[in-house]
Amino acid sequence: MAGRIGGDEFVVLAIDIDSKEEAIQWAERLHTGLTTPWHDEGKTITPRLSMGIALTADPEISVDELLRRSDLAMYSAKASPTASVALFDPQLDEQVKRESLIRCRLQTVLEADQLCVDYQPIVDLVNGSMIGFEALARFPAEEGVSILPSEFIPVAENTGLIYRVSDKVLNRCLEKLSGLGAGRQAMSISINVSPLQLSQEGLATKIIKMAEKLHVPLSYLVLEVTESPLIDRPQNAMRELALLRDCGCRVYLDDFGTGYSSMSWLAQLPIDGIKIDRSFVTGLLTDPRSSLLVATMVRLARDLELDVIAEGVEEEAQVDALLAMGCTKGQGYLFGPPAPFPERFSFSNPRCAAVPASSTSSSAGRPPPARARDSTKSDHS
Repeated sequence: MAGRIGGDEFVVLAIDIDSKEEAIQWAERLHTGLTTPWHDEGKTITPRLSMGIALTADPEISVDELLRRSDLAMYSAKASPTASVALFDPQLDEQVKRESLIRCRLQTVLEADQLCVDYQPIVDLVNGSMIGFEALARFPAEEGVSILPSEFIPVAENTGLIYRVSDKVLNRCLEKLSGLGAGRQAMSISINVSPLQLSQEGLATKIIKMAEKLHVPLSYLVLEVTESPLIDRPQNAMRELALLRDCGCRVYLDDFGTGYSSMSWLAQLPIDGIKIDRSFVTGLLTDPRSSLLVATMVRLARDLELDVIAEGVEEEAQVDALLAMGCTKGQGYLFGPPAPFPERFSFSNPRCAAVPASSTSSSAGRPPPARARDSTKSDHS
């Protein structure tokens, strides 16, 4: 029995299904039939469909509970880059509860102005001097339990709280730049911009007003963006970024190499540089293909007169390899982990620069154990 329950959502009730495998096969046949392209008035129409399955042998279960489970499974299928059919899993319930907890805690943290911002140094690989920081949003630990950016950033984006998170990070960074005085001329702070922010008008105006209020020239601010908003909503994103660049702000394409940009398209973007994703830098010394790809990215950036920064640098040998390829800027645990903004720092000693003044010098610049590292950054806020 099939019926429409609202909007673009439909429900199918099937009985005498004996196993999960049979349910999936049945759903896949239905999916194939419903997504077959058809022609109408000279146009080809190809439907897209995501299906969630909830199974039960319990005669006491309510219709509402079955619909809730199938709804969770459907959104799981929607979130998958490959699957179009998904079964309800009890873990989905745990995930929903976890996301609800994170949302509530995030609201509390924002209202109490307790959101943390850590800063990781960006270094000139030629002379070892620090040229800037990347700002990374961090959730304050509670009772020894921390929430990673990979957990709270998606929740913030799904609930609209990402705008408040981003405003907090931006304001903190501008305050740090304002407090540096003349010293800020030697450095900049990079901020990750959420794709949601670039999808709406007014981002450039807001950033310009915030910088003017704190008397910070936008030439000291770098925005890091990913490809998705530039491809999905190119007109609005490019207009906002162009306005900011006209005021001196620099724009970098983050996680370069992991997306689907073409060379012709890359040349048209309003950007000043690229950041090579850490996944390529990690295999720089052991994987010939990674080494070839990094060399190609560096050469492409230089041919397009773009700056280039390598992320995830953890070994001196990687620095030597990057310099041989022509990449002169890097970021990673070799130069220091993300940490609170230091009260004192040296532009010529990045290993001490990223460590708060209260930290001991013996640990400066030493990479923490691999299990303690957080590779997710803020990650786009």
